[in-house]
Amino acid sequence: MKKVLVITLALVMLLAVTACGSGTASGSTGGGTGNSGADSGETYDLVFASYQAEGGAFNNLLEKEYARLVNEMSDGRINMTIYSGGSLLAMGEVYSGVVAGSADLGIDCANQYKGRFPVTAMFEYPGTGFINSESASRAYDEAMKTLQPAEYDDVHVLWFQCVGPGILLTTKEVKTMSDLKGLQIRTSNTFADGVTALGGTPVSMGMGDVYEALRLGTIQGFTAAGEALQGFNLAEVADYCVMNPLFNGTFQFVMNKEKYESMPEDLQKVMDDAAAQVWNDAVVYYFSEQTEQALAYGKESNPNFQFSAIADDEMEKWQQAVVGTMDAYVAELDAQGMDGTGIQKYLFELVEKYNKQCAS
Repeated sequence: MKKVLVITLALVMLLAVTACGSGTASGSTGGGTGNSGADSGETYDLVFASYQAEGGAFNNLLEKEYARLVNEMSDGRINMTIYSGGSLLAMGEVYSGVVAGSADLGIDCANQYKGRFPVTAMFEYPGTGFINSESASRAYDEAMKTLQPAEYDDVHVLWFQCVGPGILLTTKEVKTMSDLKGLQIRTSNTFADGVTALGGTPVSMGMGDVYEALRLGTIQGFTAAGEALQGFNLAEVADYCVMNPLFNGTFQFVMNKEKYESMPEDLQKVMDDAAAQVWNDAVVYYFSEQTEQALAYGKESNPNFQFSAIADDEMEKWQQAVVGTMDAYVAELDAQGMDGTGIQKYLFELVEKYNKQCAS
């Protein structure tokens, strides 16, 4: 009997030791579903998808800085490989790719997914009136945290970002609405109706194709963030640029939800804290600062490059021409039971609040 007892105890101890040593390190895209909440000492190798140009300002100042900071704050337990230039997922594929697990995290533009982000789209319709990227980003961030729209339930959001006023780049000089008539202008889904209202013809096109399209004359204009003048070298192939205060674009930095939830709480905190730090230090100011630098680059890279502003009385005509596009979208949301009227009212309250706060 004693012999049987000894053998039984030995088996129990062996099984206990085996169980304690059965954990596996996470790191593959998609991850597990559990979260121990403790510092397990595991390391994570994350796949970061980016359509931004390798070595460009966005890539260096935001994406690489985030990856560096996460690695530092995690004491080397989280490493990221950034696949830049759309080498893994192109613009308009990153968000869906992160949801599907093709990448662990990445930054994309909601306006590439027509109909998928109905609340976010409100921030991109012409004429929101943000004065800079900080005002727009802070308003968008507050709105998403307050409204908590279901459109982001399938990811873990790291940050929200806005462009604020953009630019209109053309191969012929534009001073009035009549100058836009007949021009093929690459734009976002949400600004397409605005281009039509102004007399142009909207064109949907990936950022990687815009340079050649402008150079060859396939399109005659481009409206989006000003940093594209330098980031995608567009100032080399178009001579005329004006500010477009009617424009706003949104960006979403998201992480695969399953991957995030598979990480221990201390590393989840690292991911979130690093995002908050980069957002406050750089993200909210990025597009306004980069537009200034890009305009300077335009003059250096193209001797024929001209930057000017649309006269105030003419811009008022542009504003009146596009105002109906947002109102039509509001009515569409109301018809779907989404309270478009309430969201629009809240949006303009945020515009007023953050334009005052971010004016200096």
